[in-house]
Amino acid sequence: KIFGVHISDWRRPRAFGDRLLPGSGEIPLVSLLRSIRQYGYVGIYTLEIFSDLRLKDSLWANPRRTLVRGRDAFRKIWRRL
Repeated sequence: KIFGVHISDWRRPRAFGDRLLPGSGEIPLVSLLRSIRQYGYVGIYTLEIFSDLRLKDSLWANPRRTLVRGRDAFRKIWRRL
């Protein structure tokens, strides 16, 4: 059973503290989320943001902008399912 789905993306090479917003990296999110949905999951999707503030492009440098962009990125992916 799936309890919850956390959404993020990553670049290569991977590092724990430099996740990206959905659709901005290497994870095939459309096919992954399509499969999760096809198997009957109807629960919550959570934007997961691991981003080290020491990075020049840290997602936490502007939290409000990141949340808005993250929501919009998820909607864009969801429309493709």
